[in-house]
Amino acid sequence: MYFAEKLNRASAILTSLFIFLSILIPSVLAGARALTIGTDVITYVSPMYNAASSATSFFSFQNIPILNGIILIPISSFEVGFTSYIYIITKVFGNLFFSLFFIQFICIGLIILGLWSLRGKFPVWLGLSIYYLSLFNPSLNLVRQSIAIAIIIFGFKYLIQNNWVKYVIVVICACLFHKTAIVGLIILLLFYCFLEKKNGKKFFNQNEKLMIVTILVGLIVLVPFTRNIALKIIGLSSYIQGYLSGNESFAINQLILRLPILLFILIQWKQVKNSQLKYFFLSILICDVFTSQLASMSDFASRISLYFSAYYIFIVPYFINDENKIRRTILTIFVISYFLSYWYYSFVIMNYNQTVPYLFSTNLNLK
Repeated sequence: MYFAEKLNRASAILTSLFIFLSILIPSVLAGARALTIGTDVITYVSPMYNAASSATSFFSFQNIPILNGIILIPISSFEVGFTSYIYIITKVFGNLFFSLFFIQFICIGLIILGLWSLRGKFPVWLGLSIYYLSLFNPSLNLVRQSIAIAIIIFGFKYLIQNNWVKYVIVVICACLFHKTAIVGLIILLLFYCFLEKKNGKKFFNQNEKLMIVTILVGLIVLVPFTRNIALKIIGLSSYIQGYLSGNESFAINQLILRLPILLFILIQWKQVKNSQLKYFFLSILICDVFTSQLASMSDFASRISLYFSAYYIFIVPYFINDENKIRRTILTIFVISYFLSYWYYSFVIMNYNQTVPYLFSTNLNLK
């Protein structure tokens, strides 16, 4: 992606080639992985593929039960966007490799489209590097949610354009793959909150808005009563009993993981001139900090924070785009070092998402 960005004006063919390779190589790796890489693959992706292979129609496929934990549930219980995808790819290609391959191809493709649409504002290659070091491994496990996150990230360009209708359509499409994507509407509210209106009376300045947002998010996320009401309002009431019924405590490791990014933003705060975007990005980070605390109850509960942490691919490059070349280089080295450390701690030491050590499938049977 670095070469694609540098060659953008020099050669459209080479630029397209490097972008294509940036998508193709990790997609092939994802498609060729063993079923033990990422628990969701063997939990529902592989069973859905087997069901689609034997089904005579999409409707019969939807009624086939698969084992979800210790309970048999019909495939129709899953989001229709994802089940439709599995059915179509299975019928067209007839191999699980292609189902896994195209999932990653779609995810990375949408991420790159989202980043590329904002090239010139920040280094795209850095944003994609952050994706590979923070979200690629989870995408091998959280298959449905990763597609939904990629769609939401793609839709960010519509927020920048103030095209609310297209952005809402994007959120609806994301919800067809994972219902938690409704969080995308919260991101819309945050963006609108810090929108600098040229006309009209201003009731609060940006600092006051940020303080109000911080207090509200803290109350909603950390107080069980208000959290449950909020989840019911956005249609995620099933999370209350399913993932938020455990004992709640302070997840210090989640805070420590995010402190370097918070400090980085504060250091660069005065270097960034666009008031609207920098306050919006900081509010996204605040939401990520608070929602990540839900990890104390269960790993599943904190997954909602991924919609906010995914924005790091925009936030970090945006704040690193310093006019001073030496300062920019030092910050880039710091950021890359941080995310390499984050990758090693999260996916190697803690083995989040069960993707390390990476194993290839021994039975691809490509047709």
